[in-house]
Amino acid sequence: MGGELIAHSQPEVGTRFEFAITVEKIDPAAQSAHPAINSTDIDDGDEALEQLLPVSALLLDDDEDVLSIHEAILEQLGARTTICENPADALHQAEASPHDLLLVDFELSEVGDSLALLSQRHRFAGDPRVAVVSGHPAPEHLPEHVDEWLQKPVSMARWAILLATVRSSKAAVGSTG
Repeated sequence: MGGELIAHSQPEVGTRFEFAITVEKIDPAAQSAHPAINSTDIDDGDEALEQLLPVSALLLDDDEDVLSIHEAILEQLGARTTICENPADALHQAEASPHDLLLVDFELSEVGDSLALLSQRHRFAGDPRVAVVSGHPAPEHLPEHVDEWLQKPVSMARWAILLATVRSSKAAVGSTG
C-alpha cells in the first residue's frame, strides 16, 4: 500500500488535506482456487488454515470515501466486503445473508440509527463479530452488542488482528459444527 498526502494551509483560515491511497485488489478467483480454503476438515491447531479462511465483512458508514478506504484495506487483507451507506440497508443485508464481521462507523449522522441497528443483532443471519470504527477513544465499557472498538486512524496491524480474530472464531465454529 502506498500513496501521497498534500496539505494546503492558510493562516487564520485553516488547512485542507488531500490524500490518495494506492492498494492492490485481491482477485477472488485466485483466492478461492487454494484447496485449503474450501476444506471442511478444519484443525484448531492449524494457524495457516485459519489465515486462509475467507471473511465476509459488511461495512456501514455514511462517508463514501471512508467506506472505500475500509473496503480496500479489508480486501487487501483477504476479506470479501459488502458496502452499506445507511443502517436500514445494513439491517437488510445482515438479515439476508450471513457475514462474519459487521463494521460500523459511530460517526454516522444519526448515531441513534447505528445503536438501533446493533440492537437488532439477534435478527442477523449467522453471528457476525461487531466492530465499531470511531475517531473517539473506546469507552470504558463497550456499548451493548459491540465486540470490538477500533479508534481512527486504524493501523494495518490492527486491521490484520481484527481479521485474525474473526478467522480464529470461524475456525473454532467450523471444527465443532
